[in-house]
Amino acid sequence: ILFAESATGVEEFDITSVYVYPNPVVNTLSIQGVDENTSLEVYNLTGKSVLKNKGTELDVTSLTQGTYILRINNQYVKFIKK
Repeated sequence: ILFAESATGVEEFDITSVYVYPNPVVNTLSIQGVDENTSLEVYNLTGKSVLKNKGTELDVTSLTQGTYILRINNQYVKFIKK
């Protein structure tokens, strides 16, 4: 998120759009709106980090079925592993 001071004194911000698909996912989660160097980290619902990678795709075949949280920089996206 980028912050900038406007002439009115009100902070404006620009949020980069990130799209994660397919959701639910079976094998590979694709992340649109990021580059190859973007850090990706997956957490289970207890908050434990269960997977880390960089890039625009994430192989989730090692995860058990359930709901997970994907951290992309400082954004969080919920996804379901089938």
